[in-house]
Amino acid sequence: MILRDIPVPPLLAAGSVVVASLLQKFWPLERLWQHPVITVCGWLLFVVGVGIWAGTLRMFRVRQTTLNPVGKPTTLILTGAYRFSRNPLYVAGVLLLLAIFVLTALPYFAVGPIVFLWVMNGCVIPREEANLREQFGVAYEDYCARVRRWL
Repeated sequence: MILRDIPVPPLLAAGSVVVASLLQKFWPLERLWQHPVITVCGWLLFVVGVGIWAGTLRMFRVRQTTLNPVGKPTTLILTGAYRFSRNPLYVAGVLLLLAIFVLTALPYFAVGPIVFLWVMNGCVIPREEANLREQFGVAYEDYCARVRRWL
């Protein structure tokens, strides 16, 4: 397997949850809060994140294009969540990691969304955008001028 073919976003998200869980197991910290309203907010973040994630995955499947950030896309998707963000799967990832933090109320889980944003914005998205510019040219440039990277 070539290193560039490793699916960084889902592995990073899952890895952050695993690391935070292990840290909590071996060096437990107190919960930051316990309030039903905050729990409801956490579940809302979770539902929205799953909704964006599922809807976006469906669009990739229907259009039969690659999910691999460095793969060769066959279609430039401009509908659905892509009308509001050039990276709805990454937005969903951040929302899901934030939901886990809010629902657990454990400090270790606060690191996941921050690291995820940092890695996606600094490493993954620039490579993905270069790939899309090469593949779709002016159409992708026009899209970038209309739609923000995150929200």
